[in-house]
Amino acid sequence: MRRMANAWLPVVAWCAALFWLSSRPGDDVAPFMPPLPQADKLVHALAYAVGGVLARRGWRMKPRLSPGKATLAAIAFATAYGLTDEVHQAVGSAGRQADPLDLAADAAGATIACLCVHLYERRRDAGRPSA
Repeated sequence: MRRMANAWLPVVAWCAALFWLSSRPGDDVAPFMPPLPQADKLVHALAYAVGGVLARRGWRMKPRLSPGKATLAAIAFATAYGLTDEVHQAVGSAGRQADPLDLAADAAGATIACLCVHLYERRRDAGRPSA
């Protein structure tokens, strides 16, 4: 039980941090954006890359879940959380609005990061003798 809590506590902290940031008015967040076109999409992708990898770590703690299924579950979880984040911004945050392109960036960030970790682990484990 403690192992599962340790696996999922970072995911809960990540969700809480994103919820808090989504609750901030857009003007509070804007000064922290890099001076790039569509910088918010890059920030979304990076944030959800972190969340996807954390969620994958949590799913990998389930003994009967294969690495591939853990990867898909993490991508689905992060993308679903991105959807709830956009809904939260649309109905519950002053000065914020939902943007389908933000959700696309969320999904892309989670997908790329989770697949990179999955492929890295698969390559790493290919050279190990089986137990």
